Amino acid sequence: MCAILKKELKMYYSSLFAYLYYGMFFLITAVFFVVNCLGTYSTHFGYYVMRYSFFVVVAVIPFCTMRLLAQERRSRTDQLLFTAPVSSFSVLAGKYLATAVYVLLPVALSVIYPVAISSCGEMSIRFVAGSYIGGCLLVLALLSVGMFISSLTTNVVLAAVFSYAVYGIILLERMIEAVLADHDMLYTFFHEISPYNKYFDMVSGIIRSGDVIFMLLIVICFFVLTWVSIESRRQDWRRIAAYAVAAIVLTVLLGTAFLRNTRVYDFTAEQLLTLSDETKERVSSISKPTDIYYMGARSRANATYRELMRAYMDLNENIEVHYVQLEDPVFRAQYLPDIWSVQEASMLVVCGERSIYLNSEDYIITTQTSSYSYQSILNIEEQLTRAILYTNSEVADKICVISGHGEESLNSDFTNLMRLNNYELKELNLSEQAAKLEQTFSDDYRAVLINSPQVDFSEEELDSLRSYLEAGGKLSVILDPLNEELDRLYAFLKEYGLEVQTGIVIESEQGRYLYDTPNYIIPQMEDNKYTADIVNKHLDVLTMTSKGILKGGSANGYVCTDILTTSASSFSKVTDFDNLTTKAEGDINGPFSVASCASNPEEGSLLLITSNILFNQEADAESSGANRRFFVEILQKLTGTQSTVWIEGKDVGSQTAFYPNTVQGMIKVVTIIVIPVCILLIGVVVLVLRQKNIGILLLKKRYGDKQITDAEGINEEEEVKEDDEKNEEQ
Repeated sequence: MCAILKKELKMYYSSLFAYLYYGMFFLITAVFFVVNCLGTYSTHFGYYVMRYSFFVVVAVIPFCTMRLLAQERRSRTDQLLFTAPVSSFSVLAGKYLATAVYVLLPVALSVIYPVAISSCGEMSIRFVAGSYIGGCLLVLALLSVGMFISSLTTNVVLAAVFSYAVYGIILLERMIEAVLADHDMLYTFFHEISPYNKYFDMVSGIIRSGDVIFMLLIVICFFVLTWVSIESRRQDWRRIAAYAVAAIVLTVLLGTAFLRNTRVYDFTAEQLLTLSDETKERVSSISKPTDIYYMGARSRANATYRELMRAYMDLNENIEVHYVQLEDPVFRAQYLPDIWSVQEASMLVVCGERSIYLNSEDYIITTQTSSYSYQSILNIEEQLTRAILYTNSEVADKICVISGHGEESLNSDFTNLMRLNNYELKELNLSEQAAKLEQTFSDDYRAVLINSPQVDFSEEELDSLRSYLEAGGKLSVILDPLNEELDRLYAFLKEYGLEVQTGIVIESEQGRYLYDTPNYIIPQMEDNKYTADIVNKHLDVLTMTSKGILKGGSANGYVCTDILTTSASSFSKVTDFDNLTTKAEGDINGPFSVASCASNPEEGSLLLITSNILFNQEADAESSGANRRFFVEILQKLTGTQSTVWIEGKDVGSQTAFYPNTVQGMIKVVTIIVIPVCILLIGVVVLVLRQKNIGILLLKKRYGDKQITDAEGINEEEEVKEDDEKNEEQ
């Protein structure tokens, strides 16, 4: 086998085609590297570069395999080759290994790119390793298929054409799956036997033990079939046919067994497939049948999302995943009648009569961390876990939302957040039902919410709220800081120690604004009974325009606990609003509280937040979800409800590499021009030396070694004589 291996390698590297192939591979790799990595500071070399460079390798394989056996049969050298004192199996192994080394050598040499990237930034070696594993396995599988096709014919062109046809079917199998998406059995069959699907998942960081073994079984199966094809012309065809059938059956059985009993390895850069311990504990304990509907064709589903949902199914047999076409009118009429536009990759979780819709646009929260950089957090696990627990819960905790005073409507994101935390919002027009308030606020309601009223409350309405608090109610009030026309409401709040200051809060201490601009305020979170579970989480809660609350207030048996506070150098701007950053005469000195809770052990609690921007989608995104977590945690402390699920999001796209500007131009020139040109020059030199050696061999064959040596000696003597004559003349 070693002799065959050396012979084949020598033949490959004696041809200019080898160096053309290597030059083209490194040229394509360099172009994608410059565009997708160097130009965007990305470190995902495997996904954005090698994923496409491997197509160059695939395009070259048929040119290699077509001559392995078809050319041998056409030139009738196969008889001499297979009658040599080595087994036919060794001959095939030598040819296969030589071709594999030749084809995959540039792939191995391309590791210089990941090494260079990792030296300039943070890079996941695990993620790029998945791309190399998947690419090499796919190349080995296609190589064995091509060698088998080459053994069936003596026409090298026909062998190459058939190889390209088979490769095309394999690479286009995802399109075939899309056509069969409505036929579960056919779709599953084609999806599971597709080498390209397994390769694509590996490039995405999803490595399954069953997929690796399946690809290796393809290599072994077609290698055995190639040996059977060769031996069928030399031995009894019945026995060889039996070998072929046995090889195919054994491959199918082993492949099925390994695919059913496979283990998933998370090779993603951010460990996207690794579920948290809280998810494993909470989801594995549910006992009701729960359906997860993925909006979109299964063939187009994101590989990471698909594997994540499979991980949920593995946690609990009661969970089933289904794929629904976006345009399915029956499904939308049944489950999503109020959703005007359903986004692809969104999910609907259904358990019994309860359901909740998860918008795919909310899976990733993107925030600007500086003037030139952004941070993206993937929260799909937290949302999906919460949705499963919400739909499996018996009843939701009801929250009464007051209306009738021009209150700001709660956006769908906030409403969905409350539902995910097992709260159900019920609206009540207080101006119409103030007289029936005591009967309306039954024990079914956990709390009452007043969100940014624009019109002041009547004394009758405020009396109803007083009665509610005396009865142990939990009241939350969110103010619009620009509204100064709520005198009765402000007086009501002062009765409980919450004295709202005139004007808006301005911070003077450095570092108290996000991005160091007077926009988002970063208040200090105080350590107390309301924040005990989150104060050590280093959450940066953000407010925008806010009113100040007098710190440490108390009245009528209510004691105020400050939750979010400003710095000592802050002030409340009352005059000269054209110059916000400068304290003027008449402005009120801080510090203040911008979120405080007044409570009485014998009565109820009143939570006051003076920024109506605190919970909108933009502010929550800028705080990386800290705002919503803060509000829900405080609300749970007030109402005494069960703590909800909080799962840290996955920081996606944070791995970057910063290349010095002085060397970026040099990198482009070296990778795109110098390396490919040097490879081609090496090929030209090898070709010239090979032709010279061939010429010498032909001369030796024609004249013999002695005659050639004599001729060389005569030529040397004649040259010496000519030199002597020239010297004498001079």
